[in-house]
Amino acid sequence: MAINARRTIYIRTITISVLMALFACAIFGYVIKIQVFEAEKWKKVATEFSVKKQKIVAIRGNIFDCNGALLSTSLPIYDIIIDATAPSFAVKDTFDKYIDSLSYCFYNEFKEEEKAKSVSEYKNIFKTIRRNKNGYYFLKKRVTHQQILRVKKFPLFRIGKITGGLIVKDRTTRVKPFQTLAFRTIGFVNEDAKKYVGLEGFFNEYLTGKNGVQMTQRVSGGVYVPINNEEKEKAENGCDIISTIDINLQDVAQQSLLKVLQKNMAKRGTAILMEVETGEIKAIANLTRKADGTYEESLNDAIRTRMQPGSTFKLVTMMSLLDNGFVTPITKVNVEGGKAMVYGRLVEDSHEYSELNMQQAFEMSSNVAFAKQIAKYYDNNPDKHYDFLNKIGLGENLNLQMIGALAPLYLKPGSKKWNKSDLSAISRGYGISLTPLQILTIYNAVANNGVMVNPYFVKTIMKAGKVEKEFTTQVLNKQICKKSTVSQLRNMMEGVVKSGTAFNKENANLPYTFAGKTGTAIIQKGEDYYQGGDKVYRASWCGYFPTEKPKYSCYVVVICPQGSMIYGAQLALPVFKDLANKIYATTTNIHKDVSETYTVFSNDLPQVSKAYKGNVKTILDEVGISSHLENDSIDDMTTNWLNIQQKDNALSLYPVVNIAKQMPDVKGMSAKDATYLLESKGLKVSINGFGRVKQQSVKAGSILNKGSKVNLILG
Repeated sequence: MAINARRTIYIRTITISVLMALFACAIFGYVIKIQVFEAEKWKKVATEFSVKKQKIVAIRGNIFDCNGALLSTSLPIYDIIIDATAPSFAVKDTFDKYIDSLSYCFYNEFKEEEKAKSVSEYKNIFKTIRRNKNGYYFLKKRVTHQQILRVKKFPLFRIGKITGGLIVKDRTTRVKPFQTLAFRTIGFVNEDAKKYVGLEGFFNEYLTGKNGVQMTQRVSGGVYVPINNEEKEKAENGCDIISTIDINLQDVAQQSLLKVLQKNMAKRGTAILMEVETGEIKAIANLTRKADGTYEESLNDAIRTRMQPGSTFKLVTMMSLLDNGFVTPITKVNVEGGKAMVYGRLVEDSHEYSELNMQQAFEMSSNVAFAKQIAKYYDNNPDKHYDFLNKIGLGENLNLQMIGALAPLYLKPGSKKWNKSDLSAISRGYGISLTPLQILTIYNAVANNGVMVNPYFVKTIMKAGKVEKEFTTQVLNKQICKKSTVSQLRNMMEGVVKSGTAFNKENANLPYTFAGKTGTAIIQKGEDYYQGGDKVYRASWCGYFPTEKPKYSCYVVVICPQGSMIYGAQLALPVFKDLANKIYATTTNIHKDVSETYTVFSNDLPQVSKAYKGNVKTILDEVGISSHLENDSIDDMTTNWLNIQQKDNALSLYPVVNIAKQMPDVKGMSAKDATYLLESKGLKVSINGFGRVKQQSVKAGSILNKGSKVNLILG
């Protein structure tokens, strides 16, 4: 039995040994197979696990204004992610030691944010993610580079890049340095929502560039680092866009429009400034009132909103009547006291007239005159008028560098809903819907001697400092009407300013001349802001300046003003003037040529009024004019102010003594000197006009109270 048992054990041992030897041989053979015969295959597999392609994101191009000011650019921003499984968080003693100071550092860094967290809130977050062993917790998004540099020095994080638990994820964000200025015109791109707005959207293909590819390999710590590889593709950064926008004029347009909208609690407004000869858009502002009473640019109404233009469309009606030879500026029309039935509908004027010629009808914006004339001359052939509308470009859309621009909309003869009352309506700017930019394009053509140019927003596309593509003026119509018609229309628009609906005595004091047409339309059923029986108005102005050689055209519309002012001259024209004033003040090539001659040298003594003593003496001594102080009883140090009179061949300086707590006589002083003197007495000064002080609201010698207001009128 014992022998048999040993034999069995021996056989089993031999069997197991043989099997183990065979297994070892199999393993050895398999290793040889892998190492020798399948080496390339497994090397490739290993590489696939440790090496991967990573995208090199191309830098999006910038958008500039016409003077090189940066309108839109890409800046790096960072997200702060916490790895609560890192040693600094995992080790309790370390975590407990630094959690208070870490929480305070985060609070202190981001306390100015709108929804800032408290120290205790940060502390609770850190405790929670540590307890849950969260290895990838988004703590903060959209953090700046400077903030990240400071965060890296916070307690725990400064222990080490891997052990500290701080993960920084970088990306880029689009930034508009001028914030809300031309917000919708500059636009944005939202790839996820497939939303492409403004220049960013229209030129997205140029701005985006082409992403590259970099081969990277994983190293210790799970970090991927670039490696040299023939598969690398270099990223091509996006092109830069040079726009036609002038950010300084844009600022004036937007601020002036905002001021008018706020003052009149209007619901919406648009202002566009275009260069007459080229069609370059220099400023474009669109503001809409929000529920809280503030305004924002939520839609580019200039190209995306159609509206019935009202009386500004009378320019087109007049153009049609003149060009077809039906009327002249002196053609008279009976306006029937401002009320007339045309095609069975009552047409009214805002003023009562008996008879007007067409020049006067245009200047005073007579609805009756235009309705009666259009009915008289186009009743039997309405197609002739509508053909004229097509001829001047109102049958198709503008070719804009913008997505979503709308085409003109109006009924035409032959369509089911059209009737002859539509002919009367369209003569006054109703029954037709145009975008503000379409209206401006027509006026711009008249200012441009009949040449209609296409408005555009971008001049040049640059790639790596070189011109990739240029855009120049595109002529849509070489002559929209006869030159004689253009001349007559321009005279009429000048008449609107000199004696019509835009007349204002202050216009004569402006250093430039301008022309245009006012518009006051009642918002109709089916339009935005229609309020049933209550009349709601749309006030507008479209014109150009200077009248001699038009350089700029401008359209302004104010929608739904809530107050007594409803007319275009009251609401829209002031915005136009603000823009014109800014341009005139900063652009010398539109100033009139100086034809007067001036004497360069003269022996006459200078005319000097009341002034600051130190300035007067310095100037007179510098130019060598004799002067002396009169009234020896008053010490030279008694007063700093002088009144100057000519005496023989010298100037006599009379000290002006200002008694404390009494209103001084500042008439004749410069605004600067008068303001300085009055404010030194604790008064609040307001100034109106230009030149020297002509009037003062508080009589000289009156007893003063500190903080009182004084109004100075200059002239």
